[in-house]
Amino acid sequence: MEKLRILLVDDHRVVREGVRFILTTQSAFETKIDEAENAEMAFLKASHNNYDVILMDINLGKSSGVDVTSRIMQIKPRTKVIALSMHDESFRIKQMLNAGAKGYLLKNTGKEEIIKAVKTVQNGERYYSNEIALMLLEDKNRIGQNSRGRKRKSVGGISKRELQVLKLISDEMTNDEIAQELNISKRTVDSHRQQMLVKLGLKNTAGLVRYAIENGLLEETI
Repeated sequence: MEKLRILLVDDHRVVREGVRFILTTQSAFETKIDEAENAEMAFLKASHNNYDVILMDINLGKSSGVDVTSRIMQIKPRTKVIALSMHDESFRIKQMLNAGAKGYLLKNTGKEEIIKAVKTVQNGERYYSNEIALMLLEDKNRIGQNSRGRKRKSVGGISKRELQVLKLISDEMTNDEIAQELNISKRTVDSHRQQMLVKLGLKNTAGLVRYAIENGLLEETI
């Protein structure tokens, strides 16, 4: 079984103990876990050890998880950091991702999602909780709407109709609602969704949303 070395960074002991319990009682992988209660301790441990994943809170008392993540990435750019925070404001999320974080989870997330995020990021992919992914999609939509005279080539052979479906999915519309909006059948909506998953080699709608964010699919002119 794969063994991962993980650093938990949070200034609240109860949070560290809770996440530690989740990680040590699951069966997907073995863990060796270190903890840090402040930014300086986190930077020191990350400097002297090679962690597979670092779970990083944004607020560390008087310090910032954004700043320490940026410092860690400067000396160890391959470090895989996942933000684990109470904050769901767009600007805070972007700050953390710009600092080099590969994922972002809210602290109210469930056990299974924390485990999935660790495995996904460890495998070299990005991971956002659904709430965060949808927020980033909304920002991309706004950027696309405010841009003028810019055209981009579709990624992965996605059709105009599929892009329309994708944008409505990002608005959290159901298949029934999308069908009514586009004047097509519910079965056709599901077909478009499945075709996009196949074309892009993805497993589920959450993965489709993340891929759309990272590749700017929602900025396509349709």
